[in-house]
Order: sequence, then structure tokens, then C-alpha cells
Amino acid sequence: GVVVLIIPATKAVSSSSSSRRRRRRRVWKLSLKAMQLRGSIQALTSLTELRVLSLPENQLDVEVEVEVEVGQWSRLGLLNLSSNHLWGPIPDAISSLTRLRRLDLSRNALNGPIPPHINSLTRLLTLDLHHNALTGPLPMLSLPLLKDLRLQYNNLSGQLPPQLLRRFPLSSFIGNPNLCLPSSSSSSSSSSCNSNANASVSS
Repeated sequence: GVVVLIIPATKAVSSSSSSRRRRRRRVWKLSLKAMQLRGSIQALTSLTELRVLSLPENQLDVEVEVEVEVGQWSRLGLLNLSSNHLWGPIPDAISSLTRLRRLDLSRNALNGPIPPHINSLTRLLTLDLHHNALTGPLPMLSLPLLKDLRLQYNNLSGQLPPQLLRRFPLSSFIGNPNLCLPSSSSSSSSSSCNSNANASVSS
């Protein structure tokens, strides 16, 4: 099959002329689905005017936190890097993408906890992290506009925050064997789990 390599933007638009620089800044949308893209996407962080970056179903193999300065995409409204080979923790710098409305990092190999500073993304409508290797307890997600939450098939643990259960269906959390519903008993500690509920979340 055809293999497309991502060419560093610095080479693709390396010119000292101001007109060339203006053209580079006017790249607002980059959408390349299932194009067999390989390698790093770090070069794309020079496209600081991007509003939409969608590269799903490729073969990008990147340790996200170390290799990608996501904070450079401060104007992004949509970031879709699903179905690649991204690994490592969700980077702290993602909290600077305050214009994001859709974040899709599903079907990768991301690990570590869901960072609580993801609550900085107050315009977020969709948060899709399903089919990764995320661990730890769920933070309390205080995202007022969030309509679609998908955290299925990770390694999340502990109790589901009751506030999330009131807003989203249980199907948003299935496939996490160590994640459970909070106990109905008011005397139970916050860290205890209802084993019967746990079975339904992990199914």
C-alpha cells in the first residue's frame, strides 16, 4: 500500500518571505483519514492557526507527552487522533487548548490517569478516550457543555463519581473491570465499591 510520510512543516514552507509565512499561518484545517501516515506530528505544531486537526486511522507512533507540543495549537476546536499508535500519558499542555469542542484520542495506547486539568477545556462537547490503557480513578469532570463522554475499555479504577452517572449512561464506562458504582450506603467510605455494580460496569 501507499505510505505517506509527514514532511516537517519547516521544510515544506521554509522561506524568509513574509508572504510565505502568511500562507503557512492560514492553514486552518488538516484532515487526512486512513492515509497510512507514519512518524511524528511534532512538525505540525508550527501550524499555529489550525482550527481542525483530524488524522484518524493512521499509523502515527508518538509518545504524546514528550514528542508533541500540543500547546502550540491553541486555536484548535477539533482534535481527532483516534486509531493510531499514540502512547504515554495525556500531556498536561492539553489544558491550554481552551477552544476545543471535540477531543478524540480513542483507540490508542495512552496510559496513566485522566488529568484533572482537563477541566480547563470548558467548551468541550465531546471527550472520547475509549480503548486506551488509562488508569487510576476518574477525576470529577466539571465540563458544563459536555454532551458525549466515552471512557469504555480502559483500566480505570475506583468509584464512578455520582455526578457523572447522573449526566452520562453507564455504557460510557463499560470495560473497566476495576471501576464500580458508588455504594448506596451513606455509611460506606468513598473508596469502597459495590461489587455487584462493578460487574455491570466491566461487562
